[in-house]
Amino acid sequence: MNEARRPCLIACGIFRQELERIVEDAKLSVDIEYLDPGLHNDPKCLEDALKKAIGDRRQKQQNNIVIIYGDVCLGFQNEMKALTENYGLVRVDALNCIDCLLGGKGKLLEIDPKHEYFFLNPAWIELEFGNRDKNKNIEEAQEEFSLLTGLFLLDTLGDLDDYSEDIAEISEYTGLPVVERKNIGIEGIQKVVLESIERLAKQE
Repeated sequence: MNEARRPCLIACGIFRQELERIVEDAKLSVDIEYLDPGLHNDPKCLEDALKKAIGDRRQKQQNNIVIIYGDVCLGFQNEMKALTENYGLVRVDALNCIDCLLGGKGKLLEIDPKHEYFFLNPAWIELEFGNRDKNKNIEEAQEEFSLLTGLFLLDTLGDLDDYSEDIAEISEYTGLPVVERKNIGIEGIQKVVLESIERLAKQE
């Protein structure tokens, strides 16, 4: 496929391992640009990074772009929708990264309608707790998580058991017990990504 015609996925780096597996399994001919997953903590920096990535691709005549970010990744208003619509881009149909992993289209709300769980997969464990604020004492941490009722674990790549010690530490640190574990595989995010690429093809 001509490089300029090949779909380009601009994705949160939180999906790197899953997307690499999907590309391999589905033999996808795509380019992927990963943005720093830590940008989710600063919506303005994330917005600037997305605009730069889109601009850089378009300078290279790569216009077949799919955005692998959810509805609320720039905040709880319509910023992400407005950004992708302004650029005329296809974006995954999902609320956020956890919804992507579950298959999108709001499946997260079916599992957690009251927003009471803290969802963790290996990538989130490494991102949020690998370099957590050592100056914050456990009482402060547990106060921060006090409105939640438990940890909800998601295993996409079959390696969650490798993080059992980390999960135990996170449970102690947050004061949240593990309430459920789902071995979801990559089918959910693969469905979301392939559906988006199909929508892109129909626009051409």
